Amino acid sequence: MTDIEALVKGGCDSDQLQKALDQKTSEKKEEYTTKRVDNVKNFGKDTQAQADQEKLKRGLETKIQVQLIEEATKAEKNKYEQQIRKDEEKAMDERKALERASNEKMQKEKEALSKAYGERISELSENKKEITEKLEKKNEEIENLLEEHGRQEQEEKKESRDLRESLAKKKNDADEKRMEEILDSNKATLETQIDNEKEIASKQMASIENEKALQERINEERRIAHTNLIKMKALSFKNAGIKQFNETVKCLQDQKDDLKRIGDKCAVHLIPGDKLKDEQRSEAINRLENLRNALEITNKTLKRLGEDVMELSDETKHEEYSKQIKQVKEKIGLLGTSIALFEGRITRNLNWEQDEMDEFNKLLNGISKGIDEIQLMKTLEAKILALTEKSQPSLTD
Repeated sequence: MTDIEALVKGGCDSDQLQKALDQKTSEKKEEYTTKRVDNVKNFGKDTQAQADQEKLKRGLETKIQVQLIEEATKAEKNKYEQQIRKDEEKAMDERKALERASNEKMQKEKEALSKAYGERISELSENKKEITEKLEKKNEEIENLLEEHGRQEQEEKKESRDLRESLAKKKNDADEKRMEEILDSNKATLETQIDNEKEIASKQMASIENEKALQERINEERRIAHTNLIKMKALSFKNAGIKQFNETVKCLQDQKDDLKRIGDKCAVHLIPGDKLKDEQRSEAINRLENLRNALEITNKTLKRLGEDVMELSDETKHEEYSKQIKQVKEKIGLLGTSIALFEGRITRNLNWEQDEMDEFNKLLNGISKGIDEIQLMKTLEAKILALTEKSQPSLTD
């Protein structure tokens, strides 16, 4: 067995086999060269037979070498192919095992993540539900407090209004009772006078001139009584007009308080430089609309007050009240324009200046002050009327 066959059967790799073949070929070449040199040296010249024999020998050796190389290459190729197939099968098995392990790991991680996600979602849902319930409860408490505050405010207004109405009713009842007493007293006095005049007339019937004088006196007394009756009716009518006027002024005063309250709520959203959120913008516009509606109601009350003023007999008072009413209505118109300006700025999310805010507050305060002036005029008039009634003599005097 040659060295090359031993290497092939021993399972050497291709590099070792190639190296062995190269070494073997080199040895053969060296051996052949040595032999040729020896033959040249020893024999001098070669015969044709020796040349053919040497050629045949070389050809045989070459054929043997080629055959050995082919066998070794074929065996090595088969070995490599088998090894490659084994490696591929092993790699495929390892890949499948890795894929199975990876899939199992991913599935477990997916299940763990899904479970953790579900638990977290459940926890967040519970927290959200708890927070939502707390917020709803807090909002409900705030709404209840606002409702209770509004109800108390309305009750206080109603009590104040009822008290004023009660006092006004008592005063009007006292005035009417006094008027009735005066009328009854005048009627009794007139009847007594008429009876006396009749008695005098019966005693003086003998004298025509006395009878004529008596008739004239009776007519004069009747005229005086009729005049007093007309004055009483006029006073009654005037008192009714004053009563209506007082009620309108009282209603106007209540509306002034509403304007102040709503205006203060609006002012919270009208601070220059503040950026309002969507919720705040909607709330600000609603409050400005409430203020606009309150202004319209106040404007109608002022119109009714102007009509009540015309029922009063004093033309000087007509002019004074009409002038004050006109000033308040002008301020209401200007404030309506200011409200429209703020509504436009808020809707378009634009800012406004401090002087615009100051003008808004100035107009609102001017309206309140104007209504207070009307109330003051009414109060002074009532005091003057009371003093005048005390200083005037009775209708029967």
